Amino acid sequence: MFRKVFLILFLVLGLNANNLFVGVNAGIPITTPKYSDLDMMLQSMFPETGIGYSLGINVGYKSNFGPNNGLKYYLEYIYSESYSEPVAKDVKDVKADINSQLITLNVDYYYNFTNVFGVYAGLGIGYVSYNPKYTMPQTPIMPSTIELTKGGFALPLNLGLSFNINKHHGLSLGAKIPLIGCKYKVSFPGADNASVKLSTYIVSVGYNYTF
Repeated sequence: MFRKVFLILFLVLGLNANNLFVGVNAGIPITTPKYSDLDMMLQSMFPETGIGYSLGINVGYKSNFGPNNGLKYYLEYIYSESYSEPVAKDVKDVKADINSQLITLNVDYYYNFTNVFGVYAGLGIGYVSYNPKYTMPQTPIMPSTIELTKGGFALPLNLGLSFNINKHHGLSLGAKIPLIGCKYKVSFPGADNASVKLSTYIVSVGYNYTF
């Protein structure tokens, strides 16, 4: 049913429906916070880098320049979650759980060296939202849980390798490198004017099916 809808849509648009593709991916996100105007003692309680897991889906279209190269246009959604501990080793029972949702429109240039192996590079433009949750021992001025939500403009650089099993099935090893971080105020006692900028780098393995 869904395949027929996609095929009809691409025929109406005058495109080659055989170049339509859908894909899924799973990977490892690396989230790097950068703090500004935050007391050094408080900053030591917050994580520097977190890693976790990511899951994504995409749908798009290939426009061939020739037998070996062309462009890929696709819409992609990625959910990721990173976990980390504070920099200060003597701080106990402090954890960070930072989840992120990224949706982008992407254009990648691809080049196939052989029928099996190729490379790609491109850019995405879209929206990213973060929901960091910090859990720590409660004090008179510090709550036991700090949860923040922020979203903003996303501009990832896409780089990767592609492996074509046959005309329909393919694999990829890729990376998303954020060119812009998401910055927001940290609002809790002792950090009234502080801010943090979050950036998430994602390395993933993907599978795609080309109609």
